[in-house]
Amino acid sequence: MTTPAKRALIITSPWGDLRGTQNDRDCMQSVLAKYGFQVAHCHGAQATRTGILEAWKQLISETGDGDSVAIYYSGHGGLVESAPNTENAREWRYQFLVPVDFDDVNSSGFNGILDVELSQLLRATTARTRNVTVILDCCFSGRMVRAPGYGDAARPKQVPSVRYEDVAEFVTHRVERVTTEMGEASSIGDDNPDAVRIVAAAPSETAWEVRGEDGRWMGSFTSALAQFLTEAHGHQLSWRTSILRVQELVQAQFPTQHPRVEGPHTRIHFSLDEVNSEAIHLKIENGLPVLQAGFVAGVSEGDVYAVTRLTSERFTEEQQIAVCEVINVQAFQALVQLHYPSSTPTQQVPREGALAFLQESAPYRWPISVPPSLLESLSDKVQKSRFLRLAGENEPGTPLLSIYHRDSFIGIESKQGLSLTTRYLNSENPTQMDCAYQAVLAEADRFACAQRLLGLRNNSPDDLLNHQVDVKVGLVENHQPTRSLAGAGCDELYEGRRIYIALRNDGMTTTYVTVLHINAQGKISLISRSSPFGIELPSGRCHWIRKTPFGVLEGLKISWPADVPRASPIDEHLLFFITSTPVDLRPITDYQVGPHRTATSNFERIIYRLCQGERRDLMEDAEPSQTAYDIIHFPLTVLAQNGSLSLHTTSQEVQHHSAHSTSQTSLNGRPSMLSDEQELPALPPHLHPESRRVRKGIFGQALRSIRGVPACVWVINEHTEPITVVVSPYRPSRLWTEAGLNVSTTGVGIDISTATFTPPATRKTLPAAVPGQLKPPTAVFPLWTRRDGFGVITVLVGATTTPTLYIENDRIPIGATAYFRNEPDLHVKEYSTQ
Repeated sequence: MTTPAKRALIITSPWGDLRGTQNDRDCMQSVLAKYGFQVAHCHGAQATRTGILEAWKQLISETGDGDSVAIYYSGHGGLVESAPNTENAREWRYQFLVPVDFDDVNSSGFNGILDVELSQLLRATTARTRNVTVILDCCFSGRMVRAPGYGDAARPKQVPSVRYEDVAEFVTHRVERVTTEMGEASSIGDDNPDAVRIVAAAPSETAWEVRGEDGRWMGSFTSALAQFLTEAHGHQLSWRTSILRVQELVQAQFPTQHPRVEGPHTRIHFSLDEVNSEAIHLKIENGLPVLQAGFVAGVSEGDVYAVTRLTSERFTEEQQIAVCEVINVQAFQALVQLHYPSSTPTQQVPREGALAFLQESAPYRWPISVPPSLLESLSDKVQKSRFLRLAGENEPGTPLLSIYHRDSFIGIESKQGLSLTTRYLNSENPTQMDCAYQAVLAEADRFACAQRLLGLRNNSPDDLLNHQVDVKVGLVENHQPTRSLAGAGCDELYEGRRIYIALRNDGMTTTYVTVLHINAQGKISLISRSSPFGIELPSGRCHWIRKTPFGVLEGLKISWPADVPRASPIDEHLLFFITSTPVDLRPITDYQVGPHRTATSNFERIIYRLCQGERRDLMEDAEPSQTAYDIIHFPLTVLAQNGSLSLHTTSQEVQHHSAHSTSQTSLNGRPSMLSDEQELPALPPHLHPESRRVRKGIFGQALRSIRGVPACVWVINEHTEPITVVVSPYRPSRLWTEAGLNVSTTGVGIDISTATFTPPATRKTLPAAVPGQLKPPTAVFPLWTRRDGFGVITVLVGATTTPTLYIENDRIPIGATAYFRNEPDLHVKEYSTQ
């Protein structure tokens, strides 16, 4: 069998007046040779646009399956953006490398190498071998490139101005032509799961080249990376841990430059082997020890960590220098108290920081029901779980999960009765049975983790991000966006359909959006994987997830989770983390790799006390680096293709009905919730002339119901002026300086005066009541969801052009009728058929 080769390509483009690219080349040549690579070069006059592309293609042609490939670039990078508030089908931002012939007067048109071209080359490379590492020392790239454009004299090395239109035309006429040869182009920074990408700075930062004490110019990032790789040779360290040390070295010179690693960052250097570590970086900030993870990553007050040096991914007592206890937590950092044993010679955390390994944790653990036949086999395993405990014999409430044992199978059911997973038990093979038990409990742990995440709220005004990010989710048909979804879990969303996610920042400051998907089994996936630190949204910019650079909207395909029966709809969720600074939530999604991936367990310990609003701030005086954030929860209800139930009936309600039904016929005949107002009865049942017969007529057939209560409310105007009524599941939020009165009867967001109503919301105007009128003005309002049991009603009095706010944020029970009589309180009659 042929031994896999190690192949490297070093590209250095000394365009402009860069002085250190040759030294960068020599330094990386030495490092890569030390790791056993055969190194090819593309430098100086060879580093033209054609020369770079041909050198990379030559590398691809020589690469075989299993080879290790490293590609390094040092030079300028560039970025071009469309004008703000410009709507078009293409990307609003393109990034590119700068070859030595970038400004060749004999070249026609744009002469850089675009990110979409590099994406094609990278995918062609990983098609040959999965073991690929790309190192980019240039700026203006975050997800793609950095340009070391300044020396120690702080002289900028800027790329000449490039017109967006020229780049867009180039994409159309050149990049699209090579798509048939190289494969479909990906969007900017689109994630390649087989390529480790190490970049010199964040998207809006500058990467620097600096003159050393010996007078030699060199990229600060390249110098730091080479130093660390030389020191780490022979050690089993991951890129995730390595970049921490590189960051410290770079920021000692340039505090505003933040190197990063993207892709499979737990890999060992230039290898497919991974280090599964649950270590958290510990740094000294302003004299205080701070963990670089917070409650979003599962850190909670009272957690105890062992602290070791940055020399090993795994905990060993020999490397331990201290113990720390978490005393305050915020979203992405935690303040700790250090305790040094007397035997530690140097009682301080090194300048580059340390690693913290969880030793003790006491988070809230969800109750789980285990049948008597499995107690002996599962009790010890459940007791070792961080997230589950055996339900007490007389404990009130319903356990989060129930483990069942039927014939030769073991499985899990949610408290709504949905089967989440099933495993076969071979009674003649104890080892197999033990593996099945462990697998089932791992699935249960994952589900509990997701429940913690779904319950996460930001209850701290100091941490709440004031933003104007608009999130739209809807259906994709023929690569075009169609109907928008209301976000209340009541939309028809069948397996196999595709949805789009559109983000737009109407605020004045840049925000970052990370999108997570949680399926019915609790699997957490990173939807925005092309931007592992959050999708950057400058003011006035929009971003479509799963849209190619050519403007083709692919969308996200809805799939059905394995092992889950298709008999009833399932509830899934999208979570949008909107932050003021880039954050890395990739550890949250590590669980999808497998139940034994320990890096995920940190996130699964989301703070229970925080969800109850008991958390304190990390610093009494807010630090400038503190990350403000907001969370938008977008529930989805998914129906199997072969299902017969209406999608508007959520899985919780199907299971509830099933538990109270006496026959399968009653389940199959379950009425559905109807979202269009025309399908809602105009009058409440107690006012209907045939209410006694209607109870099993209109209300039995036209409305989804729990114990007979329809998912709507009625409002009756008994006042002598017209009124405008808004009903929503949520309270109005966010002030606006200029807003009109927008009609909405289908669940889109509306705004009145200075109040914005979060979708879904419905606004209707009722005319004035006439004395002696037999039927006063009446309107019916859908509520979309029953999970809260009530809606929020706002009433404005007077002409529709200038109504006066009269009643705001009153609760109205589901199925109720509200009478408005120009009094401070509505007269509410709860649902009744009498």
